[in-house]
Amino acid sequence: IAKQAKDAGLEIVGVSCSMYTGQLGSTDAAVREAGKDIVRKQLFLAKHLGADNILVPPGADIAGGDSIKTAYEMVEKSLTELKSEIEESGVCVALENIWNGFFTSPFDMARMVDKLDSAYIKAYYDVGNTVAFSDTVSWIEILENRINRMIGQLGGIRTMLRENRYCGDILVQVAAVNAALNAFNRE
Repeated sequence: IAKQAKDAGLEIVGVSCSMYTGQLGSTDAAVREAGKDIVRKQLFLAKHLGADNILVPPGADIAGGDSIKTAYEMVEKSLTELKSEIEESGVCVALENIWNGFFTSPFDMARMVDKLDSAYIKAYYDVGNTVAFSDTVSWIEILENRINRMIGQLGGIRTMLRENRYCGDILVQVAAVNAALNAFNRE
């Protein structure tokens, strides 16, 4: 796959797979271990494909009644247990702010990334997962240099333009993209 991508002039930038069968925040140790095994497989694949990051949606079955507090503690525990393997791989684990109710605020995401204190554990900010219930500009401002990958912002601006949305709203989103790019430039 890596050779075919290279021959086609394509760069493989990341690896992603479903974490539904192995949630890092589960209270069930076997489910957490399955999640850690998925992360290990992603790290292996990314390294061999030449990708520099993997997408990891943390969490648990929040909708099914799992406690966010307990899930947060279990995700932190799981990633702490994986930290040396992550760092040895040289591949960044990008934690995504998915729609599962786990990272309900940019402060939650920033706190976890900061507490794990690794150059290889960062944020994967997906604007589409916050735009319905939060201010995307604040997420970018708060996460700033913790972001490893950002998706959705430019697509969101394109959609706003297609929908002929209010110019001021579009400019706010453009400013957010600029702020994120400037944060990357300061690193």
